[in-house]
Order: sequence, then C-alpha cells, then structure tokens
Amino acid sequence: MEKEYRIFDVQDKDLFVAIESHYSKRTDAKQVYIESKISKEKNDDSLIITIAKNDYAEIHSVVTFGVEEGERFALALFNLCQSIKY
Repeated sequence: MEKEYRIFDVQDKDLFVAIESHYSKRTDAKQVYIESKISKEKNDDSLIITIAKNDYAEIHSVVTFGVEEGERFALALFNLCQSIKY
C-alpha cells in the first residue's frame, strides 16, 4: 500500500492535495486509533490531508483527522463520483 496519494489541480499542475498516515509506522497509527476508542481523552489523528504546491515547498493547509472521519469522507467522495458518472 502506498504511504501517500496525491491528486493534482486541473488548472494549476503544481497545486495538489495529499493524503497520508500521520505516523510513519502503521502499528503506531493503529495504536492511536485503538486508544481513542478506549479513552474519551484521546483523539484519533491517524490521517493527514495536506494542500500544498511545488512538491511541499508551499504548504497551504493541513487537516488532521481520524480513521472513521476518513471513511465517511471517502464514502461521500465515492458516492458523489458515482452519481456524476452514472
């Protein structure tokens, strides 16, 4: 599995959105996710979306979120694409 995936803007080829794990080791991300389920004081911050330009030379924004939010976002994106496509 890739550690990062990027989509590039159709009008500005240097601008991209990247999704990746917040942690270098998958086991660390899994531990954070599990701990967030056990303790209300811990937040799941397993994933990061970065909006940047010129191969991270200019970072415009960073959004950190958890696995369940990521699943809902991915499902919403998938459903939107399917409704446009079909």
